[in-house]
Amino acid sequence: MKPARIIIDQFQLPVREWCWRENWETGLDSSYSLLCKFAHLNSLTASEIAKLFISATCGRKTAILRNPDEDLRDATVFNIQAIAKNLRMDADLVRRSFLYELLPNSKQKSSDHLRWCPLCALTGFHSPLFQIEIITACPAHGNVLRSRCGQCHKQIPYRFQRETFITPFACPHCKEDIGPALRDPSVKSLRLHPQDKAILENLTDLMRFENDILPIKIELNRKRKAAGLGEFVISSASWRRIEANYVSFVSHVLNALSSEETEAGQMQLNFEHVDEIRRGSKREEPNPYRKPKKSSGIRKKSDGPLPYIRHSWDARLLEIYTLYSAIRRHVRRHIVCSHRMCIETAGRHFWWHMEGEKTRSFCPIAEAYLRWRMYWEGCGIPSQLFGPPTKLPYGIVGWLAQAAPICPADWSHEGETWVIKHLFSFSCMATFQEFSAIALQNAKKRRVAWNKGELAGIYKSNWAISGKDTDKFPISIFRQVYTVDDTLQKIMAYIEDKNHYMQHESALQTIKR
Repeated sequence: MKPARIIIDQFQLPVREWCWRENWETGLDSSYSLLCKFAHLNSLTASEIAKLFISATCGRKTAILRNPDEDLRDATVFNIQAIAKNLRMDADLVRRSFLYELLPNSKQKSSDHLRWCPLCALTGFHSPLFQIEIITACPAHGNVLRSRCGQCHKQIPYRFQRETFITPFACPHCKEDIGPALRDPSVKSLRLHPQDKAILENLTDLMRFENDILPIKIELNRKRKAAGLGEFVISSASWRRIEANYVSFVSHVLNALSSEETEAGQMQLNFEHVDEIRRGSKREEPNPYRKPKKSSGIRKKSDGPLPYIRHSWDARLLEIYTLYSAIRRHVRRHIVCSHRMCIETAGRHFWWHMEGEKTRSFCPIAEAYLRWRMYWEGCGIPSQLFGPPTKLPYGIVGWLAQAAPICPADWSHEGETWVIKHLFSFSCMATFQEFSAIALQNAKKRRVAWNKGELAGIYKSNWAISGKDTDKFPISIFRQVYTVDDTLQKIMAYIEDKNHYMQHESALQTIKR
């Protein structure tokens, strides 16, 4: 009997361990990315993964095993410890792969369909932050995030479903492969490039900080409102900017606003790198015998000729467009004034839609000015910039819809307009400065890639507004001030002579449709 026991012991199987490659884990993966990689390595279906990773205490494991259909943003039904053990990862990294665990306040601003960067997906990487709707492009590669399959144009549900894991990192409808590196046996490591990883880590830290300070802002606003100091608004974190800059600015503003609660009036800011602009209240006592003026975007005939398209604009858009026209005249007359001929010839030469085109470089001042106008006026054809507007200025419309501040309800219309105009002016000049820097770089490389998404927002300032729009508590704008850049000085000092214009003309002659 003893030898028999030995023979039986020889054929006993070891405890089963699932396959996993540590060089496939980046520390920034989403739950979709981790589960897809695990399913591919072990050839598992969604039901088999559910047996391993669905928590037995969730009360729904039997139903999920029968028909898996769970939101991959939410970790409620998943066993974090089981996933961490089988993927040999830290449990905190696994928990952060679920968006609602990483950013608890993101439920109202995230997508339930997969949004991915094509270059990141090639190597089997997907970040949970890509599901946030305000992030429109990959911060590492600059590519616009996709939300539909390139072949069948259908959306991919960001859910734990059978169809998703039949072919991981592929469209469940047409099987279009979006992560070919997973299926390439020659690829051993799927680690991110160190520079790309640093950018994504910065984005993660930035979004987590903004998520953490949300309750603080709400509580401070509540206290300020109860004390009669008025509410305040802080700009959202820009996912293209360094996290430390935003943290420093928010800390300065919150400290300044918190100290107001113990003072009779508003304190004067003396923080370094923070500027303050105040608006004196101009409210008048209402005259009961005077009829109120109606605010309308429609102008009278006595106001002069106006293209028909602008008659349909509302009052806010017309006001901002008027301000934009003034800024445009200032730039043309005082910054790019010596290159007007270059601008005219370049604008007339490009009669076709330029978005996505690659051309030889020409006068960088003309390039910066044209691309800046194309961005704000929503025009893809430079030659159309020299006529009356025929459509909405989509760049301005987009800024009003996405970047314009939502002021407190008790502010006057004039006060709100004052704030919006100031912030638009900052943004408008910041984009011109960035387009100028890009144009100077293109002149050195001798080529131009016409891509409006090339803007990184590196010259834009964080801002905050506070006050009650009264004499005692006037509206204040806090703006983060950065080191003065010499880009505009370089543009204004750029040599314009006969040789420069001849080189500009010869470059344009080589650019054809």
